[in-house]
Amino acid sequence: MRMGSSLLRMGLCAGALLASSAGAQDADLVGRTHEGDLKIPGWEDRGGGQLVDSVWYSVFRRSDGAFRVVINRSLGYRPGSQFMSFRVTDVVATDPYPQEIDILFVCKSSRVAKPGTLIAAVRIDIKDEKEWWTDVRRAWTISVQTGRLTETETRGVQCLNEAWGR
Repeated sequence: MRMGSSLLRMGLCAGALLASSAGAQDADLVGRTHEGDLKIPGWEDRGGGQLVDSVWYSVFRRSDGAFRVVINRSLGYRPGSQFMSFRVTDVVATDPYPQEIDILFVCKSSRVAKPGTLIAAVRIDIKDEKEWWTDVRRAWTISVQTGRLTETETRGVQCLNEAWGR
């Protein structure tokens, strides 16, 4: 019994170290400018795109299942550059999640009026044929003016199953 509790404490401490390390990296990213795709060592680039106006996102996942969502503001093209320039406006990192959790961007809620400004960490059951995923673990709203993320209530949040009906 003592061995199990020691292992649990060690696991919690390791998780806290990873979280604090990610938090320090997140603070270092905010305000940083980059051209083209952002690279974060130790994190797999899961893609990104435009949310609304000049607000763009990138999603990264670490081998332990943690996510990092990076919000960028487009700065346009610098003279002579083939890639668009961006400034990181906010970063959010999650604890490790199992494989069936993903970050989705086509979400809606009666509490969030502006389309394209709600993202969520959602459990996806590929055996479940439905148009909207509702098992939301965390959700954030994005301010179009500032590019900042704010955690919001998950109740009532739904995210589109983009493969539904295919």
